[in-house]
Amino acid sequence: MKGKIKEQWGKLTDDDLDQIADNREQLASKIQERYGIPAPAGFLFIHEAPAYMTL
Repeated sequence: MKGKIKEQWGKLTDDDLDQIADNREQLASKIQERYGIPAPAGFLFIHEAPAYMTL
């Protein structure tokens, strides 16, 4: 699953994904941090993400 996430969000590091574990909220925060996406948009993406986005 991490491979699919890294394919979509290449700026996330392996360390980021290890720290995130199974927490979608933390994934949204890391995406926001790395890409400068506003909080509402980042959380909306994660909550509407397809099943493969589950870590």
